[in-house]
Amino acid sequence: MKILRIKMTVCLLGLFILFGGSTAFAASSFKFAVIADPHMSVAGQKSPENGSKMFKDSVQLLQSTIKEINQTEGIDFVVALGDLTKDAEPWNVDRFKEVMDDLTAPYYVVLGNHDISPVDTNKAARSPGVTRATMIWTFQGHGYNGPKTHWSVDPLPNIHLIGLDSTRTGDWDGRITQEGLSFLERDLASNPNKPTIVLLHHQLTAYCDSAVNGENDFDKFVTRNAGDVLKVLRKHPQVVMTMSGHRHISTRYKKDNHIALFTCPSTMTWPMRYCIFEVDGKKISYNTYDVPCSSSVLSEAKENMMNAKWWHPKGEHPMTQEGNNKFKKFMLSSGTMSGEVRFAPETKNIIADRMGTEFYGQSTSVALIK
Repeated sequence: MKILRIKMTVCLLGLFILFGGSTAFAASSFKFAVIADPHMSVAGQKSPENGSKMFKDSVQLLQSTIKEINQTEGIDFVVALGDLTKDAEPWNVDRFKEVMDDLTAPYYVVLGNHDISPVDTNKAARSPGVTRATMIWTFQGHGYNGPKTHWSVDPLPNIHLIGLDSTRTGDWDGRITQEGLSFLERDLASNPNKPTIVLLHHQLTAYCDSAVNGENDFDKFVTRNAGDVLKVLRKHPQVVMTMSGHRHISTRYKKDNHIALFTCPSTMTWPMRYCIFEVDGKKISYNTYDVPCSSSVLSEAKENMMNAKWWHPKGEHPMTQEGNNKFKKFMLSSGTMSGEVRFAPETKNIIADRMGTEFYGQSTSVALIK
């Protein structure tokens, strides 16, 4: 009898290995949280005053976000989409990591334009931040594994994350280097059967006219060679979605072939939000939540943003009553708070099966911006 039990155990183990563990996910789902653009700035003499970015409240706002995420049931992992710090100051790097380390779930980061030094060589001299290399070594085990700027990891069995470095030394625009494109191609080719999420700070599509025509330099929100990145992603049907920050607007997405291109809100710029995503065999669902804060902080953040001329391109949201109403609608649209992207009917199980080329069905409750 003992020998029979051993043989049965070995047989079951062999079946699990044969199917790569995928049968364990056949009726399951995974859930993850998204933090974007926290711009950590430790309060004190070295922290600037609050403006459109609520620097002096940034620590508290991130702490409140972490507390909420820790209290959310079933979070498998957390991603942070860059601009982790004000300008890569060493004290802000350390404080950001201290706060993030309070998460009870694993977390993974990519860098934003404010996480490398110098951020913009065209501006007045400022205290130098740490180097890109220092940031990479600081966040070893949080996506990074060695000195490379691009990384990939499986946060769960058969679920794949890719982190791309879209930053460019000397300015706040972004691009993916040829090395990054080659890494992306190789990594996707090596993981063809894993549902994959690609993270990068800069967006792969525009969400407003100014990001196309370049008013106020808003074209710098979009990755300069987004077309080259998308050309690679379109060839790999296992890519579920891309996720970016940078733009400081509430959750939106646009579809590109079988890929949902998401942008996520900042935790420290009005309306100050974070996201929870869930993926199951039928759809991607998301919910966006306001960061808990006092009414005075919320009121100040809103007033500062409404009065921040740079954030109001004249062609779209001029600082008039009508323009302000359009701006508020753009920032607060109820459709950005929750939504879903449904998989095509023939795609029975995203977790267990490789996705087909016809991946997305109709979306619901989603505000798509031009």
